[in-house]
Amino acid sequence: KDKYQRILYNSILDGIEQSLEKNKNKFIMARVNDGRNLKDIEILQESFKTNLETVLNYYEQNEEYELCSKTLNLINQI
Repeated sequence: KDKYQRILYNSILDGIEQSLEKNKNKFIMARVNDGRNLKDIEILQESFKTNLETVLNYYEQNEEYELCSKTLNLINQI
């Protein structure tokens, strides 16, 4: 579980960072193929801060202070 959580949170952090740099209001978190349809899972700008706060909490619990700093910087940009 922790391995996938780390991958997910790193992807959220990178996606939001790139979105802010490129002035985009959303990014595609994942693409899911259910066998019939291809669906995008998007994170919208309205939820960037909430997602970053969740990511920050995870990094704090795991004492990943460089990533905490990066996450806080992004929160402050919003």
